[in-house]
Amino acid sequence: RLNLFIGGMIDNFNRLKVEPDRGSGSAAFLTESQKRYLEAIRNMMRARPQKEVPPPRNSWIALECYKWSQPNAWLEPFIMVVIVVNTIVFAMEHFGQSDAFTLALFIINTIFAGIYMMEAAIKLIGLRSAFFDDNWNRFDFA
Repeated sequence: RLNLFIGGMIDNFNRLKVEPDRGSGSAAFLTESQKRYLEAIRNMMRARPQKEVPPPRNSWIALECYKWSQPNAWLEPFIMVVIVVNTIVFAMEHFGQSDAFTLALFIINTIFAGIYMMEAAIKLIGLRSAFFDDNWNRFDFA
C-alpha cells in the first residue's frame, strides 16, 4: 500500500510540474505574486524598444510633418475618427440607391482617399525612410 501511495504522489507531482499554467511548467508551485512577477518579466522580454527617429534639420516643413507624425500628436486621433466615419459611409451603400446618392458616396470616398494620401505624405516627409520601419505604415501605404 505504501508503494501505491508514493507512486500516486509522484505521479501527481509530475502532472502538476508539467501542467502548463500560462506558459510556465512549474507555475503550480508559485504564489500568485510570483506568477504576476513572472508574467511581467515575460511581457517585458517580448516588448521591443522602438527606434527613435531623429527630427529632420533641413526643412521647417519636414520638421512640422515630423511633429505631426509622433504618436501623441493630433494626426493619429484625427485619422482614427476619419476611419470610423469612412466605415459608416461604406455601410450606407445599399441596393436600389439613387444615382445622386451613388455620386455623393463616390465624392465622399474620394475625399477620404485624399485624407489618407495626405496622412501618408505627412508621415513620409516627417519620418523619411523610418516610415517603412512600422508595420502599420507599410500596411497603410499598400
